[in-house]
Amino acid sequence: MGKYAFADGTDFTHIYSYNKVMSKNDCKGISERLNRTNFRILAWYFNPGKTKQTGLKHVELIHKEPMQSTGKEKFTVYVYIKTKVYDPLKP
Repeated sequence: MGKYAFADGTDFTHIYSYNKVMSKNDCKGISERLNRTNFRILAWYFNPGKTKQTGLKHVELIHKEPMQSTGKEKFTVYVYIKTKVYDPLKP
């Protein structure tokens, strides 16, 4: 499994994931890729506790924002920054 990057291998810097409806296995797979991607900003729908459960490492919560769907559903989007650069040469 790779990372989230452009065709030339440059990592995506800003990532948005509508992960609130994904399975646990999907979220763990996304986190594995994110752990190998040197993104700067990640916006998704898991609080810090649930984010940790997915296996996502080296992130810090910087903002959370209440949201409302076009229906009546209310939820929160969490914005994280990556705190440690991933180096594929260092396991």
